[in-house]
Amino acid sequence: MPRQPMAPGRYRVQLTTAEGTVEWSFTVDPAATGSTTTAAPPSDLPNTAPTAAPTQFTAVTPGRLVDTRRKLGTGRLIAGRGVVIDVAGRLGIAPTATAVSANFTVVGPDASGYLTVYPCGAGVPDVSTLNFTTGSSIPNQAVVPLDSKGDLCVISSAGTDLIIDVNGGLAATGTDRYSAVSPSRILDTRQGVGGSHRRGANTAFELAVRGRAGVPANATAVAMNVTAVDPEQTGYVTVYPCGLAPEASNLNVVTGQTRPNLVIVRLSGTGSVCLKSAESGMDLLADVAGYFIPLAAAAQFTPLSPMRLLDTRSSDGRINGASGGAAIPAQRVVKIAVAGRRGVPADIEAVSVNLTVTAAQADGYLTAYPCGQLPNASNVNYAAGVDTANSAQIPISGTGEICLWASSALHILVDINGVWG
Repeated sequence: MPRQPMAPGRYRVQLTTAEGTVEWSFTVDPAATGSTTTAAPPSDLPNTAPTAAPTQFTAVTPGRLVDTRRKLGTGRLIAGRGVVIDVAGRLGIAPTATAVSANFTVVGPDASGYLTVYPCGAGVPDVSTLNFTTGSSIPNQAVVPLDSKGDLCVISSAGTDLIIDVNGGLAATGTDRYSAVSPSRILDTRQGVGGSHRRGANTAFELAVRGRAGVPANATAVAMNVTAVDPEQTGYVTVYPCGLAPEASNLNVVTGQTRPNLVIVRLSGTGSVCLKSAESGMDLLADVAGYFIPLAAAAQFTPLSPMRLLDTRSSDGRINGASGGAAIPAQRVVKIAVAGRRGVPADIEAVSVNLTVTAAQADGYLTAYPCGQLPNASNVNYAAGVDTANSAQIPISGTGEICLWASSALHILVDINGVWG
């Protein structure tokens, strides 16, 4: 049975360790649309730390780095056994890259579980990159720090095949910087937004990006959340610079299920991207999260040691945002203090995080945004009781916070891997 949402009131959490006792209080407001729960950590929690100097981004043509079904890069993953993947210097990623932007897809896992991608050598962090169910094909886009050799490590809780498609690298010699925006919808084929209607199987169309949702004329790449709605059968979606036909996928779909994934993609010469709905007809949504421009007054990326910022399942206060183990009520704004806390720099403009929804009490969606006006956009679309994850690049509010809002009661996990600033 799912846990019930927390009753309104003042809560106190106490944690005792060998070093002493920490006491933490927080308030849950009366349940109502738009009411807010604020998550702020005790002052002595462990800190994250930069794993490299600030970097710039260079988009590359999507390319397949790993496909264990073909023994490309490595063989099928074995439960609990980590593998090392060489990244820097391959498929257009700079040899000096300190982080990579890639799409990770789990195919045919032996059991339900999760995948963690992290810089080798630092130990396996208490974070997840994507969650999956037995036999499924689940993708997730992530920006992942690399180790000093330019490698990343992958470990899965269950045996599975894995596909890794790279779309960009981050290095001191990169060509572009990032500017985050409040999420804005530029495509909804259900309503004709973006100039297209429901897509048939194996069809592609061009979506104009520059000049929309605040994306400027000199933008070189875009970060946007793409959602497949009501697919007719199993298939996949590829988002790519028009004029190319890459061997890559951005999200995998199954009949009738709504699935989202963050996409970072280079723009074509005309400032557009192309979307192909392969093997299945479906509706598509696209919400712009930010854009990349040539070196200018925009943000650099600083990789951080992956760390869990929020876990509402926690009942002992050790994780920022512990809610006593009770679910966050439906339509409740959860405000997370980020800038200047636990080693995160105070002057950041946006955060790179992985969002995981678990124990949702009804089908719905989660929106992450800079605190203020709730946008007409979504980051994670989920089904009741199904663990679902998606990456997000979220602007920070003027008070150093991000906000989360979900349409149904659920638990939320937030793992940070880097900052833009």
